[in-house]
Amino acid sequence: DAVLGLWQYFLGRVTLTSSYSSSGVELAGDRVVDRGTVVLEYTTRDSGETSAETLHYTLQLARSQTGEWRIDSVLLSDAAGAELRVPSLPAPTGPRAIGSMGIQAVDSSRLELPGGEPVSGETGEFRTVTAQVWYPALAGAAGGAGASAQPEKYRSREMTRAAAGFIGWPIFFNSFFELVDTHSYPGAPPDRSDAPYPVILYHHGYGGFTRVHTALIEDLVSRGFVVASVGHAFETPFLERPDGSLVRFGPENPVYVGRLEEAHGETQEALKDRVVEAATTEEQERAYRELLAASPLHQESTRAWAADGSFVLDRLAMLDESDGPLGGMVDLTRVGVVGHSLGGAAAGQAASEDAREIAGVDLDGFIIGDLIDRETDAAV
Repeated sequence: DAVLGLWQYFLGRVTLTSSYSSSGVELAGDRVVDRGTVVLEYTTRDSGETSAETLHYTLQLARSQTGEWRIDSVLLSDAAGAELRVPSLPAPTGPRAIGSMGIQAVDSSRLELPGGEPVSGETGEFRTVTAQVWYPALAGAAGGAGASAQPEKYRSREMTRAAAGFIGWPIFFNSFFELVDTHSYPGAPPDRSDAPYPVILYHHGYGGFTRVHTALIEDLVSRGFVVASVGHAFETPFLERPDGSLVRFGPENPVYVGRLEEAHGETQEALKDRVVEAATTEEQERAYRELLAASPLHQESTRAWAADGSFVLDRLAMLDESDGPLGGMVDLTRVGVVGHSLGGAAAGQAASEDAREIAGVDLDGFIIGDLIDRETDAAV
């Protein structure tokens, strides 16, 4: 109820007043813990009705290396004595350890999608493509030369803030993500015992980003795959550079806004219903073709995303010839592509036009693009 009330407050549906009472403060070295209760009172703006809820809070402050105090965590609970528990990602089911790295390059053969500017960072005239790559690594090699001794976090603080701002969520809804450990170690020495490994390209859904399905990706890598998750400029909260810094995009950029409006237009929604509810294959195909004709921006994005993936495969081929972590690791005769939502449409598009991609999986996505009119030897 408290979360719902706070969400309504951020949507402007209620006004919020609060009061609190501390039951005691503990000081231990560079950490302060304050416990007590907080009363949240919500007044609905339309009806004037008021409701209240009492929660128990635990506020932790920590002193940084520069001597400044900052909020480390805030826990609200309807029960006294609740503890802050950081969720964990499921453990990979395969036997292999996991390394990770990032890649970034500019595809000078393609212009960037028209419209919009990044909130921070830069993109140029030509298409900027990034990818996060996970690969089988030597067990126990964390902390070795060039490798991190600590696993990557599920998201950095900058990613959490960028994603929340892009979606319009309050930052506290997903701030705990930056506390969650993955099972991947940046720069870990590769395990070449069974190299080269088959490759899977992954395309996130619309408005998503490369680390959204980390648990699935890690499980695949633990079973002996190299997985590259592709970033798509302007249709994501951010592109992640190899050094971890971000190129951020705002939700008001014309590329993103135009496609959202197209996706939820009355015509498009009606055509989607016709596709799903069609009584015959012929009726379904007619509705599908009408939907494609009414979705030119999504058609453009699907083709661009598929081309992004092909460009990443080109970069992987170059890195396979290098002395870096991916040297000798990549088998481009065994490439599959997986995507979610619009990324699923991109997976189908890619498998139908890039002969290297011999299998494709669309997770919960309409088939947008040119696949409907193509014959392909790929298993899609």
